[in-house]
Amino acid sequence: MSRKSVGPNAQPLFVLEESFYPDTWQNDSRMGVLLSEFRVRSINPENYDSKMKFWKEMIRNYCEHKGCGAVSIVELKRVFKRKGTIPYCLQTVIADMLREGQLVGRGDFQRPVQDSWGGWAVDLLVKRPLGWGFGKVKE
Repeated sequence: MSRKSVGPNAQPLFVLEESFYPDTWQNDSRMGVLLSEFRVRSINPENYDSKMKFWKEMIRNYCEHKGCGAVSIVELKRVFKRKGTIPYCLQTVIADMLREGQLVGRGDFQRPVQDSWGGWAVDLLVKRPLGWGFGKVKE
């Protein structure tokens, strides 16, 4: 894997070799479906689950490949851009991975351990719900 910077203060850009991508990556029609937004799961659960599995594996493989578990949607869109098209479905994949505990948000990862039961209760019953609500309103 090679690294190159976009500018003096830019984050390193991980450039992946063609061998990183699965064979599916070369199939234009299949990739058109995989790069598009998710449709409602109830319409076609098998395709929905297949697409979700594909992107979860791609994200896990990318993290292992670069040797770091910290990723952002912006970074993933840049890395998985294919023939000028970004994956429009990553928001849904990331949300599902967060919900299932496969990913942890930066705020939860960096959260300090509470020193007392009272601090723990305030964090669990007040701060987290308020933070979650603010995040939903902000979206």
